[in-house]
Amino acid sequence: MPRHEFSEQTKRLLAERVGYRCSNPVCRVATVGPSHASTGKQYIGVAAHVYSASITTGPRPKPSLTEQERRSLDNGIHLCQKCATIIDNNNGADYPANVLFSWKRYAEASAKERIHRTSPDNLFSKVDFSNLEQHYSTALTCTGLTEKHILSCPSDQGLVRNVINKLHLANKCILLGSSGSGKSLLTYQVAHCFHLEKWNVVKINKQAVSNSTILVSPAAKSVILIDDAQTIKAHYLDSLLGGAHKDCIVLANWNTSTIAEDPITKKFPTARIVPSVQVKMLESFCMENRHKIAQTLRSVGLSVHNNNPHSSIDFRIKRAAREKTPWLFNYNLTEGWHAAKADFDLLKHDQGLHVVLVTVAIFQFATLDMGIGENVLMGALRKYNNELEWLQRAMNVMRDRCLIQEDKIRNKHYEYSRKVLAAFVAQEDAKRDHDYLTALLKEILTSEEYVRGHSNIVEFVMFDYKRCSYRLQSEGFFQRIAEDLIHADQDLTPAKVRKLNSLIRISPAAVSALRLQDNFVENWVLNSSRVNAHQLADFLNTLDNEEYGPLDLGVPMCDHLVALIASSEIEDRPRFTRLLDRLYRLLSTEDRCYASRKIGELSPSLKLSGTRATMDCYHFSCVIRDLVGINTEWADEQVAGNTLQIANIFNHDFANALDYFSELLCYYFQVVFCFLGNYSPRAMLNRCGRELARRLEESEIVNGFGNVSAIQLQAYSYVLVFLALHNKAKLMDISDKFDYARLESVTSSLPIVDHNHKSIINILHNPASPNWRRYVAHVIGSVNHVEWRFLQWDEDTAMKRVRAGIKYRMHIHMCEDCGIELLVLKYFHQKEEPALFERVVQENLEVITKAICSQAQNSDDHRSKFDLLLFLVSNCEFAIEKLFANERNCDKVTDKLERLLRGKKWEKLTGRLYAILISNYAPTRNDKLLDIERRFSTVRTTRLADLAQFSR
Repeated sequence: MPRHEFSEQTKRLLAERVGYRCSNPVCRVATVGPSHASTGKQYIGVAAHVYSASITTGPRPKPSLTEQERRSLDNGIHLCQKCATIIDNNNGADYPANVLFSWKRYAEASAKERIHRTSPDNLFSKVDFSNLEQHYSTALTCTGLTEKHILSCPSDQGLVRNVINKLHLANKCILLGSSGSGKSLLTYQVAHCFHLEKWNVVKINKQAVSNSTILVSPAAKSVILIDDAQTIKAHYLDSLLGGAHKDCIVLANWNTSTIAEDPITKKFPTARIVPSVQVKMLESFCMENRHKIAQTLRSVGLSVHNNNPHSSIDFRIKRAAREKTPWLFNYNLTEGWHAAKADFDLLKHDQGLHVVLVTVAIFQFATLDMGIGENVLMGALRKYNNELEWLQRAMNVMRDRCLIQEDKIRNKHYEYSRKVLAAFVAQEDAKRDHDYLTALLKEILTSEEYVRGHSNIVEFVMFDYKRCSYRLQSEGFFQRIAEDLIHADQDLTPAKVRKLNSLIRISPAAVSALRLQDNFVENWVLNSSRVNAHQLADFLNTLDNEEYGPLDLGVPMCDHLVALIASSEIEDRPRFTRLLDRLYRLLSTEDRCYASRKIGELSPSLKLSGTRATMDCYHFSCVIRDLVGINTEWADEQVAGNTLQIANIFNHDFANALDYFSELLCYYFQVVFCFLGNYSPRAMLNRCGRELARRLEESEIVNGFGNVSAIQLQAYSYVLVFLALHNKAKLMDISDKFDYARLESVTSSLPIVDHNHKSIINILHNPASPNWRRYVAHVIGSVNHVEWRFLQWDEDTAMKRVRAGIKYRMHIHMCEDCGIELLVLKYFHQKEEPALFERVVQENLEVITKAICSQAQNSDDHRSKFDLLLFLVSNCEFAIEKLFANERNCDKVTDKLERLLRGKKWEKLTGRLYAILISNYAPTRNDKLLDIERRFSTVRTTRLADLAQFSR
């Protein structure tokens, strides 16, 4: 069979168009270079055929091509010798033509941009699933185990399955998690599942992503990982995720500690990591492997003695489990918890070299965890100490103690930087240090180079670095940069909107500067687009909190946003509806009416299709959520027209429907308002709710729970509350058939009977069901305390536990809790068992004391708090005596007396009651109370009997 080979000219042109580099995006090796001979060259390039050079044989044959087409430039790709051989193995089955053509397009686009660019163009690198600690992050170590392979790490299989399902359904997914939450580990655990199925797994080189980047598939079946996706420019990331297809899956993770929310996270499927769940999983894993972990801890020099309660392996694991994230769990377990502070203190006493770690940390914040070049860091450090010897030592510290990846320097972990900065901020006697960092922060905040991280820096100054915040406020610095931002003619980028939003939150003067600029906010809204709409919505929300409105150009702004909603694709509509929802709050009454009329005219109608939950379902839910408050009738019409379809999707794809319709259940069907106590149904809402509840299949809701993960428990409870509102009988049937053993299994990694666990038991409350009663009795018998819900569920079992010596535990976090616990105390009091009643009060005296002495605003503005106090005075005087015998408690209560006596009705009455109790029970009357009695006549004249008339 004849072969149609390329001409020499075509071969040379193929190589030149890609800059003599292999077109394989994982390889990208140079194909020409000098040989050992001083005048020779070494060439390893191959002009490979995409479709076979033979007519009917060879890899990827295509008989329909003519000879000219088979020899043409369009049918060729430049590769190195190794890759040219690889693509033809198995007759080309692993590298079909569409993959090779995408390689070629990418290689040519990269070569074109490389003419004006010096950063690397290797788009991908192969993922190695072994030795995770070395290649990725210390957060991925297996809690001290010696193996550093993906298989030795514990995993939340429910969450892994959830992510895999989303990837198979949509070909892309973003994992959302805070710094140290374990999102990188989860990324590799999911990828490893594909690796076992013979998928090609690579990670993307973020430095190589540019305007010319197009998504290419390294092989026929590839999984592309993007770590810390928030550091890639939004439109690049949009292009990469949008280009995913069934043979080229993209899995990204997003650090919510640097940028919490972004339009990109609303456009594509997401899965959220709950750090506390991951920590509990690690605790269980470590307890099961305690002996092996103890050996490993000893091997690194840590003391593990079971005879010593403070160094036993159980104590170490329990102590680590108090941390908030898996990364900190690992750090605490191996006593790396103090590493950042220890490094800081050690270097502080070594010629002030701690400033190196501080400088790296602040740039890590400013660059959203990307790190910074060595020359920039050294330039900053010269302003602290310009001595050559010190600078050389500073460079050595950077190279020895920091991570250097892709020529960027950063600290060991984002959480490590937080600890370093916390130690720095706590310094009391280091004026030079604080002056240095303040000047550096001012320089960063006025530089365009770090504008994406400016909001991050402002938040750090606002919440953590109070000394610097006060200084910059007093200097008028925040006001000046806000004014510069307001007056400059600049592109309306998301980063700049976020920056001004943060400045307004930290500086009241920035709000004043904004008010002086005519129609500034209005012009920003009129220039909104899909790129900045989400950030503008947050900006308007802040202005609403600052009571900025009403705005002037209400009609043009409404016209602009409604036009964007009508013309945009379904995936972009939530960006604009959320912005309109926030704008609506700042409009005049007349303009609100106009906005409502415009929404009423909005077309086309929203229509869902298919029987699988897709992102269209999520976008539909968000649009309804945002517009129901602007035009209720329009929202009712959309939901009514899709009720049958919503039911079909729940009945065919329950687990994904939970995620994608949660906003609809919460805000249109007002499930969230039930929790908040302000549920207010309308006739149309009831009609839609009854119809949807009737069509939901009980079997799907019961069986669907088998695929629900711990992080979906809250969403599952929304469905149950929805049924409680609209079809109580169906809910009772579900309760009787419910798999409570599965509920216990799902929540086993959480604190026993946590909030979501209790909520589901409470919603399914069904004393007529033996199934429900058995599980409730099991739960009450499994924990080491009793609470008011247990008495509500099964009074007999709960009281048996209390009488057996188990503690009744009171919860008083809010004023409303006082009313609940007052009822419980009355219940125990009415039992006519004085010893039992006294024991319950004694065991909860600390909780009662904390509630009474609370300094929080409005903590005493509730009748229930007043009633609880009067009940305690009348029925357990011993508790009041003990509480006010403590002078510190008396001082705390006295400190808030004046505020209460000038406050609202129940604050005044509670204040008068506090004054009486201090007078009667305090060992000494302090001067402040005497002064208050002189200035407030009601305090002098009120008697306890006078206040008793106000009690229920």
